[in-house]
Amino acid sequence: NSGWDKTSLNFYDARTGRRKRTHNLGRKPSCFALLADGQSMVYGFGATLEAPDNVGLWNCQSGTNIGTYALEGTNIRKIATCANTGVVLVQTFSQLFGIDPYSGRIIAQYARKTVEPNAFALSPDGTRFAVGSSEGTTAIYQVEDGSLVKTLGTHSGPVICIAYSPDNSYVVSGSSDKTLRVWRIAE
Repeated sequence: NSGWDKTSLNFYDARTGRRKRTHNLGRKPSCFALLADGQSMVYGFGATLEAPDNVGLWNCQSGTNIGTYALEGTNIRKIATCANTGVVLVQTFSQLFGIDPYSGRIIAQYARKTVEPNAFALSPDGTRFAVGSSEGTTAIYQVEDGSLVKTLGTHSGPVICIAYSPDNSYVVSGSSDKTLRVWRIAE
């Protein structure tokens, strides 16, 4: 969790609930997610002129910063990781990126007019991602190039959360219209 000053990370022992260590990041992270290796964490910041890097990678075991990268856009809004691959989706206010968190290499960049995520999730195999829009649409895209695979349907309000089933057969989307929809996507 974030420390009292919101610029440090506190790591706790899951069994005892005791804090194991604290690491100061120097500025407040806006979001973070654990990677598939179970030891690394990717985090996002608001970029500034003095500190343009807005994505970082942290080794939770050693407590070391592995690297930071600058992506187009000022603030990182959301991050999603894939449990089975190293792919990470990072959303700024203007773009959605697929990145390799270990090198900072951009795998794909998706224009906002193509993909307008309000909520998003990576598929378990890391090849596709589901997007729920502020207009209520739920759709699936290819990670590699951002091409639309399938539009699943719509809610009457903005989609606020979305997830894949572990077997990649379903996508579940939740909306501010107070509905939860389960979409069968297996072919």
